[in-house]
Amino acid sequence: IPEKEQSMVLDYQNLEQQHLVRASRVMSPIGDDYTQYERLTWYLYNPDQSQSEMDLFFRIGADTLNYYEVSYRFDESSGARTGWKELRVDIAELSNTKLDPRDPVSGWVETTINDPETNDEYRVRVVGAPDLRRVKRYYIGTVNLEHEMPQSGYFYFNDVRLRKVKREVGIAERMGVRLNMADVIKVDLDWSRRDSDFHGLNTEVGQGFTNENLNLSTNFKVNDFIPMLGFQLPITLGKQETTRRPKYLTNSDIEIIDEDLRISQSTLENRENFSIRLRRNPSRLAITRYMLDPWNISLSGSRSNSTAPLSHGWSSGLQGSISYDLRIAGNHTLADLGPLKHVPLVRSIGLLPSKISLSGNFNNTERKTENLSPVSGEFVLQPINVTKRGTLTGNFDYMPLPISELSLTLRSERDMFREQKVMGVNIGKENQFNQSVQLKFQPPTKLGLPDKWFTRPMRDGLRALQSVKPSVTFNGAFRDNHGPNIRQTGD
Repeated sequence: IPEKEQSMVLDYQNLEQQHLVRASRVMSPIGDDYTQYERLTWYLYNPDQSQSEMDLFFRIGADTLNYYEVSYRFDESSGARTGWKELRVDIAELSNTKLDPRDPVSGWVETTINDPETNDEYRVRVVGAPDLRRVKRYYIGTVNLEHEMPQSGYFYFNDVRLRKVKREVGIAERMGVRLNMADVIKVDLDWSRRDSDFHGLNTEVGQGFTNENLNLSTNFKVNDFIPMLGFQLPITLGKQETTRRPKYLTNSDIEIIDEDLRISQSTLENRENFSIRLRRNPSRLAITRYMLDPWNISLSGSRSNSTAPLSHGWSSGLQGSISYDLRIAGNHTLADLGPLKHVPLVRSIGLLPSKISLSGNFNNTERKTENLSPVSGEFVLQPINVTKRGTLTGNFDYMPLPISELSLTLRSERDMFREQKVMGVNIGKENQFNQSVQLKFQPPTKLGLPDKWFTRPMRDGLRALQSVKPSVTFNGAFRDNHGPNIRQTGD
C-alpha cells in the first residue's frame, strides 16, 4: 500500500531533458569508514513501466565535488522493469574504478562495475577525489536523459546497508634456525611475516601492509682451518631482505585487487654486510707481547638497495681501522734503576706510561637516489652523496708521581678527498685537530716515613686526609678547525 510505505520518496514533476532532481543527507560530519565492509546495497522501487528509461543515481562521498556515483535504469534489468530492485556493489571494486583513465575534458572517470550476485552492469562515475574511508554524505536522484518531453513520476529509495563485515584472520609467523658446529661455524637464520590484517589486542585494524623479513648471518674463524701463528681472524657475513606489500594504495581508499599492481606498489629492501678482524692471542714472550699483541686490524663493509613506488635508492659503505693499544701493568719508577732508589722524591717518579694507544680509521660512503617525477613520470637521479673521512687518534696515560695522574688525548680529523701521502699511504689533509689533557692530584697512600714517634703526626695527618678522599683535577682542551669551509685566504 503506497500510503504505508516508509521508504524515501523521490517525487519529480515536469523534469525536462538533461535535467535532474536530487536529495541529500549528511551521514557523518567527520566521515565514516566503509573499507571495513565488503558490500554496499540499497533498494529502488519503480511503480510504473513508463519510468523504466529514467536514470537513477546514488552518490556517496564527502561533498558535491568528490563522490562516487552508481547509475541504473530499470530497462537495463534482465528481470521485471517494475517493482523492487536490490543493487549490490563490491566496495573494493568500486574504489578500484579510480584507477581507470579520466576524461581529458571533464576530469571524471566513467566506467562500469557488475553486481557481485546477479552480474547486472551498473554505470559508475568518479568525480573529484572521493574516499571511502571518509564518507559524509549520500545523494540520490534521477535524471532525464532519453525523453524529449518533460517527465513526472516518483521512485522509492530504501534500505542502504553495509554488508559482510571484513573478518579476515590476521596471521603473524616467525621461524628461526640456529646452527653451531663446535663453535667453528655458526649460522643464524630468522624469518618473520606479518600480514596486513594482523593486529594486537590494543588495535582494531591491521597495519595495512604485509611485512616479510629474512635475516641470515654466519661467522667463522679462519684460524680454525689454517694455522696463523697465534693470530685470530674471525669473519662475519650477513644478508637481510625486507618486503612490504600494501593492501591499499598509498593515502587512498583503493584496495589493491590486481596482484601485478600490488607488486608494483611494494617496497623491497636488501642489505649485505661483512666484517673481518685480525688480532693476536696474548703471548708470554715480552717481545711479542709488546710488539705484536697490541695490534688490532678490522675491516667492514655493506651495500644496500631499496625499491619503492616513488623512489629507488642504493648505498654502500666501507670502514676500516688499525690500532695499537699497549697496557703496561705494574708500578715502574726510577727506583727500578738501582742507585736512584735511595734518592727521596726522585725514586717515586714514574718510569713508564701505563697506557699507549694509537689508532687510525677511515669511513667511505656513497648514496644514490632516484625520485619519481610527477611531471614526466620517470625516475630522476638525484645528486650523489659521497663521503671519505679519516681519523687519527692517540692516547697517553702516565703517572709521574704517586700523587698525580696525567692523561693526554690527540685527535686529527682528515678529509681523504684531499690527498696527503705518508710512505705511499693517503692519510688525507687535516680538517680539525683536537687536544685534551687531564691532570689529577690526590693524597698518596703512604709517605714511606719511618715508624718513629717524631713522624707520627705526619702519618696521622695523612690517614685523616685519606678518610675524606680529596682530589684536585685540571682539565684542558684545544680545538683547531681549519677545514676548507672555515679557512680564509691567507690562512
